[in-house]
Amino acid sequence: MSRLTAASAEFRELWAQQEVAVRRTTRKVVEHPEVGRLELQCDVVLSVESGQRLVLFRAQPGTGTAERLDLLSTVGTQRLQADEPSLG
Repeated sequence: MSRLTAASAEFRELWAQQEVAVRRTTRKVVEHPEVGRLELQCDVVLSVESGQRLVLFRAQPGTGTAERLDLLSTVGTQRLQADEPSLG
């Protein structure tokens, strides 16, 4: 930080204001190999006592991402069985 304050008057001015905000919600895009592009809201819940964070990913209801997440809940759960050869 000392290099930044020495090099930039703008940085010194902004740093002196101490206007810091915690970002608790953002958007993330994930390319899933089975269902494709997922545009997700990302919420962070912070435990002040432990410093741990819980990150929650959710889709906007009614969107293609919500539909793909529903599909993802079933991908891999199907049980495929080959036909047994007939003995006749």
